Amino acid sequence: MFIDQSFKPTKDTYTLDDFKFVAKLGKGAFGDVYLMELLPENNAADHSNPLQFAMKVMSKEMIFEKNFTKYAMTERNILATCTKSPFLVKLYFAFQNTKNAFLMLEYCPCGDLGKVLEKEKRLSEEVARIYIAEILLALEYLHSQRVLYRDLKPDNVLISKTGHLKLADFGLSKTGVDDSYSSNSFLGTPAYLPPEIVTHIPYGKSADWYCLGAVLYEFCVGSPPYYSQNIDGMYENIADGALKLPTHMSPVLRDLLVNLLKRNMVERLGANGAQEIKDHPFFASIDWTTFDRQLPSGGF
Repeated sequence: MFIDQSFKPTKDTYTLDDFKFVAKLGKGAFGDVYLMELLPENNAADHSNPLQFAMKVMSKEMIFEKNFTKYAMTERNILATCTKSPFLVKLYFAFQNTKNAFLMLEYCPCGDLGKVLEKEKRLSEEVARIYIAEILLALEYLHSQRVLYRDLKPDNVLISKTGHLKLADFGLSKTGVDDSYSSNSFLGTPAYLPPEIVTHIPYGKSADWYCLGAVLYEFCVGSPPYYSQNIDGMYENIADGALKLPTHMSPVLRDLLVNLLKRNMVERLGANGAQEIKDHPFFASIDWTTFDRQLPSGGF
């Protein structure tokens, strides 16, 4: 299936034979990811500039054996339908053979934010503001499409060749959500789980806003807010521990984190929509109507 129209295809349907293997990029929960190039004869737009893709390969045997069909279909459907945000990784092709299902995705050569934080330890508030604003817009768009993301973490945020962010990995997302608190699945990455999931309380879209706060905290501190190597201890911290805010944080950042990380999901900033987060003084320097998504001069 051909989805994106940014170049001129030479055929209606593509297969694995239309691409050249370049390198293995990594391994995810639902399959390996490879860097691939579309063979020049299969792109009518520009034969001299090979198009590169990140190919996610999902074993059908593994999908059926581990009952991952729902997650694989959710990811493919979200990528195919949620195409209007520049902050989501783009799906170009989806096809399958007898053994595997393939997603040909936008290649983001700068890696993910997890790798950035491993190297940099933490980001300046200026850079964190721009990055978290892009993630905020991605989540706002997903919510408008009735999608609950549920697995926001630095490893799932890719950096495009232009330096902008792209959310990836939608296997744990939930579609068809409304503004109620009716989700019950215990899903996500332990260090970023909101307290309502940890304590098994039905939750809604504001769970994503807690995760936004947890990622912003990690940007500026270097670790998630309640991190512990002991998972049970970390869950206790998330449910009932004190939030520690370093003194180097500006007052507006501290206030934003306190309100995003509120345990009461109804009182949490964002519970009434993304606009109340965008209106917070931490983002006072951003004109959301003309936000050009440029990193501050000098980047990191």
